[in-house]
Amino acid sequence: MEIAAVSYSSAREAERVINDARNSVRHCSSLRYRLHNYSFSFEEIASLPIPLTGDDSTAFQESWRLNGGKAEPWATELIRVGTVVVSVNAVSSPDPIGVLRQTGKRAAAELRQEEVRAADAPARQTG
Repeated sequence: MEIAAVSYSSAREAERVINDARNSVRHCSSLRYRLHNYSFSFEEIASLPIPLTGDDSTAFQESWRLNGGKAEPWATELIRVGTVVVSVNAVSSPDPIGVLRQTGKRAAAELRQEEVRAADAPARQTG
């Protein structure tokens, strides 16, 4: 399990990340690239049918290989809450949809709580 979060300057920019991923999965079934001395390949990329999480979300699965090694299953859910996009990755999981749903819901709820706390902070400082 891997989780990463990126904050954008606006909700619109964060929304674009989700939309770009959603559209890319429809038009690209494989991806290969090199980074330094490593080669990565993602194959059989397909959308996953999981319920909406946060303000917007998309999920997909694929097989991935590092340096031409054995193919491993990989599933990702990208979740937007306000200006933040969280990537939840289930690597080599026997139940990737279950892992994504459980972890994604928890991550979205925690982000929403942080969003509420941040909005309340200026009111507490001036009050």
